[in-house]
Amino acid sequence: NSVTKHVRFILVHAKANTSPTNVSYDRRKPGADTLYYTLNQLYPDDNIIILGDLNDDLDQSITAGFTTTSWDKFTTDPVNYTAVTLPLSLAGKKSTVSYNDVIDHVIVSDNMDTWYMNSTAAILSDVTGLVSNYASSTSDHYPVFTRYSFGNPSSAPTVTHCPVVTPVCADG
Repeated sequence: NSVTKHVRFILVHAKANTSPTNVSYDRRKPGADTLYYTLNQLYPDDNIIILGDLNDDLDQSITAGFTTTSWDKFTTDPVNYTAVTLPLSLAGKKSTVSYNDVIDHVIVSDNMDTWYMNSTAAILSDVTGLVSNYASSTSDHYPVFTRYSFGNPSSAPTVTHCPVVTPVCADG
């Protein structure tokens, strides 16, 4: 319904939890902390969505010897951030084919949280039934979804104009 919002998307692919895992954690933690401080200093009033492969869970770290998630600056600041996919972790879901944790997450700023549609975070793990050899042909991660509504969530938007789109073909 002609409602627009400026949204900053921060796509993350954090250091994998490879051996030695304590070194991996020690690279992820300062990176996440720096992102937290940078966003608070430069964009405190913006609509922000942090999403991607955090390579750590948000309820607790997946790294042996560490219990605190490397993203704890975000998870312990409910005034400024909401980890909208954290309930998936707490429910025992997993976001990869091989591991039993959610490491692909979405965190939103307090301003963006206003637009988040509660309980819409989901992991599409049934893609393995839709794509042959999904883990080896496509990805070892499942798609993670969250939904937002910038208008009245009880009414669908009205489409008033459909632009003409020129088709594009990969081959002549």
